[in-house]
Parts: sequence; structure tokens; C-alpha cells
Amino acid sequence: MDLITCFYDALNHLQTRRDLARAFRRVASALRTGGLFLFDVNTEAGFRSLWEHGTDLVETPDFTWIAESEYDSGRKRATARIVGFIRQTDGRYEKFEETLEERLFTEDAIGEAALRSGLQAVAREGWTPFPVEADGDIKALWVLRKPPKT
Repeated sequence: MDLITCFYDALNHLQTRRDLARAFRRVASALRTGGLFLFDVNTEAGFRSLWEHGTDLVETPDFTWIAESEYDSGRKRATARIVGFIRQTDGRYEKFEETLEERLFTEDAIGEAALRSGLQAVAREGWTPFPVEADGDIKALWVLRKPPKT
């Protein structure tokens, strides 16, 4: 591959630095020399502003869900418990429940995992894709490259 992408904080769902390094190694094995890996991750500011003791309600004609989230800054872990209802074709609603767990990976952890996997960090940009009050960018967009073998 010349380009691999992984967005919407999917890598934050990995629970250990080892898992992150394993994912990077697999990406590196699929990339051609010079190929790029683009991904985003939630930042500390993102977890604090979006996950720290929050309750969200989303209502549409086809589904409704309530999410209660929390962020443990000491453990660098976030948890969201979601209960929702999806309208079925017969008009009835089906209930679902889901628990999401995410982890903060620091810039150092990401850089180290990239190097160990044979990828080079080309760029890292902070960004906030939607309006939210935060002490900094809520996401970081990374670009890694598979360098030529030396």
C-alpha cells in the first residue's frame, strides 16, 4: 500500500502500548517503501473536555442513545457506557448497550511505537474538528512514513 488511514480515534481503543506497537508493525508490513500512515488520536485535552464526567443524549426519528462517560487522568483511561434504541423496519425499537474504553497514548509513546515498528514520524498536528471548549486541541493528526531500508 502507498497509503493507510485510521481515523476517528480508532487507535485509542487499543489498551496497551504493546497493542499500539503491534498495530504499527502490521501497518509497516503492509506499506511500500515511502508509504504513509495517517491517523488521529484523542489528546489529553480531548479526553478532559469530551469524556470527563459527561452525559450526552442524541435523538433522531430512527435512533436514540444516551452516553455517560468518564476520564481517569491518573490511569489515562476513558470509559463510555451507551444505551440506545434503534427503530426497526416494523416500527418497533431494539435496545442496545455498549461500553467503550479508550486510552490516552502520549506523543512519546506514539513516537516510540513508530520507531520500534520501523516507521518515521513526518508530521503531527493538533486539531479540533468540531466546536468544543477545551484547553488545547482535542485530537492529534499524525503522519508516519516507511523509510527506505539502509
